[in-house]
Amino acid sequence: GRKYGVLPTMQDDVLSIMVWNFEDGMEDDVNDRKIRLTLANVPFKGEYKLIHYRIDKEHSNSYAVWKRMGKPYSPSVEQIRHIREREGLELYGPIENIKMNYNMSFEIDMPMHSVSLLLLVPANGNKPEVPRFIKGVVEEGYNGNPQVFLKWVPSKEKDFLYYKVWRRSENEREYTVISDNTSLNTATYIDMDVEKGKKYYYKIQAINASGMESELSEELMVEI
Repeated sequence: GRKYGVLPTMQDDVLSIMVWNFEDGMEDDVNDRKIRLTLANVPFKGEYKLIHYRIDKEHSNSYAVWKRMGKPYSPSVEQIRHIREREGLELYGPIENIKMNYNMSFEIDMPMHSVSLLLLVPANGNKPEVPRFIKGVVEEGYNGNPQVFLKWVPSKEKDFLYYKVWRRSENEREYTVISDNTSLNTATYIDMDVEKGKKYYYKIQAINASGMESELSEELMVEI
């Protein structure tokens, strides 16, 4: 059977296309494919944004990051932070502006053992909804260090892209961004850069594919 394929789905005015190139027992650097997608009779037109997510050895792959570090048995806090930053679904490239037409085509380079998800969403000049916190919990990290686990209500907006995390400590007046990573697209975050005996205040912000930013969420205080 074929070891590559395409699966398109449509909901309202959003088009999703999954593309894969995968074969068990093959090395990563053989059988790269260039896949050309042709879309015919597209039922909507206008200004759109193309979000291209990718899973391969370079993207959305925390194992590969750990491997490049030399597979440390007891990674440092800094190493764990870098590994966690690559756990989410990562963009293959910047968001693209697309003018949707009845007939369109895309060409995608697909290395062996890769999956792409193309999301075509309408351009949107409105701010996303403001995120709402569920909880902030102090935990003991992998190396016994304290860390804060944050959880909030996931965005249901069709053109949602990612979250920014803001923080200030009790002796700081201004908030600063501690995460501005497009792969933070799930509604949880672990802050490993905290100290015992301190209070920290957090706010979350949602960003959509058109680059519009929500207002900051209500403040959440966590005492270590």
